[in-house]
Amino acid sequence: MPGVAVTTATPADLDSLARFLEAEWRGRLFAPDTSPEALENSIRRPGLGWERTYLARRDEEIVGVLDAWDTGAFDATRVVSYSAAATIARGVHAAARTVLREGAPLPEPGEAFRSLTITNLAIRGGHPRVLRALLSAVNNDHVSQGFHLMHLGATGGEDWASALRGWLRQRFSSSLYTLT
Repeated sequence: MPGVAVTTATPADLDSLARFLEAEWRGRLFAPDTSPEALENSIRRPGLGWERTYLARRDEEIVGVLDAWDTGAFDATRVVSYSAAATIARGVHAAARTVLREGAPLPEPGEAFRSLTITNLAIRGGHPRVLRALLSAVNNDHVSQGFHLMHLGATGGEDWASALRGWLRQRFSSSLYTLT
């Protein structure tokens, strides 16, 4: 997006990140603690880190943030088998990888997809171009590292379709349950 620069965060960004998330998530149901201490603890989770915390800035001001969390240490989607159609698609994918020299080979039956879960997402004004810039940066940084998927959740009223145009995606509904 013109005028938006995406970088990974550093510890020096902690206070401005906390202020941005506090402003964006104020009044939001189930919003996590946005204190600098809580954010730093969150960023230090296994599979996350500063190198997977992305900031979008316009004129040095944060306008978007997301974390690209590798949850592979405790969560995996394993391939049991491929259908005939999926086997053909897998062959097409392998051919495209050869030509484009990008992307990881799809897993063999019994192996897991490598995926990133997009979390701690906040976009000032819900601007889809900012989200697209952030997701593109995540993709560019991780496609050569063997990742296959990004999981992006959206709540009712969030329409990210224009940000995701041209990317393969699967929509599904889910329900949340509170355990006490």
